[in-house]
Parts: sequence; structure tokens; C-alpha cells
Amino acid sequence: MNGTVSRASALALLEEWTKGESLRKHGLAVSVCTESYGRKEAERLGLSGAEAEEFVDLYACAGLLHDMDYERHPSLEEHPFVGVAALREGRVGGGSGRAAVSGPDGGWAEAAVDLDEAGRPVAVDVEVDGGEPLAPAIVRSYVVGAAHMGLGWVCSEAIAVDEAGSPEDLTIRSFGVLRARDTPPVTVRIRPAEGPPRNCSDAAFAAVAAATWIAQGLPDAWPTRRGAFR
Repeated sequence: MNGTVSRASALALLEEWTKGESLRKHGLAVSVCTESYGRKEAERLGLSGAEAEEFVDLYACAGLLHDMDYERHPSLEEHPFVGVAALREGRVGGGSGRAAVSGPDGGWAEAAVDLDEAGRPVAVDVEVDGGEPLAPAIVRSYVVGAAHMGLGWVCSEAIAVDEAGSPEDLTIRSFGVLRARDTPPVTVRIRPAEGPPRNCSDAAFAAVAAATWIAQGLPDAWPTRRGAFR
């Protein structure tokens, strides 16, 4: 775990890697113990305030994740080394995420995103409800575009700036926009609906972004896979 990791993201990782209820409860129980040890150690080191809380959080997260790979890799040769390597290298993929969003115009979308073992999206499924569509083909094209933007926003897009906040590079390539060859297949399903047409691409954008972030374990820093698509 490089830098700091939130308990929410650690819990999401535990639930992604571990499906058995008993092993999940074990992680939670151990986390209570390691959190207590962390508080004692923080006191011994003279830490206080936010620094102490961050230190305690690391101990608590270590308890949550100490057996995160046991269900998938229970052998002595693999456990806990696979989990440790995944955390160190940021490889917490191989999972999936789902999110539903209602847009400001009344449109609705639900997205499911599957990842490979490197945490890169490999499949996206989006269901939308935008009222009775005027042209289903156009709706699908807008939703595919929205999905592409949501994936790039989470995984790869950024602008490099200097210490003063001025952009260092404004070339299109430097922005990290997801290339066509790196964009996973996007399946779009239009829910049968009545009523006037409503914009559902904004909801699709937010739903795909949220599902991707959830699938990757809610990492604290974006973009989450900058450089992974080169």
C-alpha cells in the first residue's frame, strides 16, 4: 500500500477479493485488533491529530487486508505474497463494479464494468432509460461516447502542471485520452419506456465512471491507471 489508503477502499478490496462471509468477518475482527495496536504505537511515537489518525488507519487497513488473497491463493507458496504484490503494484483488478445514476434531466443509467488482473476495464455494459428514444442508434452512439469519457476520466486522463499550476504540455496525446484500441467493448441496452425523450448520456457517463472506480477498489488518487494503456 503506497502512501495512504482509506478504510473504505480497503473494505472494498476485501469484499472484492473475498466472497466468503466468515473470512470477511475475520478481516473485520483482526482490523479491530490492529487498530488498537496502531493507537498504542501512535501514542508511543508521540503522534497526534491527523498524523496519528492516518497512522492508525494504516494499521486498521492492514488488518482488513491481511488475508485478502487467501480465498483465491490459499497455498503456502502464494499466500500472502500475491496480495502483497498486488497492493504494492496497484494491481487490485480482476473484479467488477456496478453503479446506477439518475441525471439532472431525468435520464437514468446503470453500468457494470469488468476489469482484467491489471485493473484495466475489459467490458462495459450500460442500460439506459431516456424516455421514448427518437433514434435508438443515436442514443447508443451518445452512450458509447459517454462510457469512453467515463473510463478515461477515472483511468488515464490528466493535465501535467508545474508548481505554479501552469500546464506543462497541452498536446492531445499528453492528456491521456483513452485510445480506440484501448477502449473495451461497450454494450448498450435501451430500456423500453414511454414519455418524452430525456438526456441519458450524462447519467451514463457518471455511472460508468462510478462503476470503474468501484471495480478498482475506490483508489484515493486519479487517474488510477495512467500509463497502463501505452
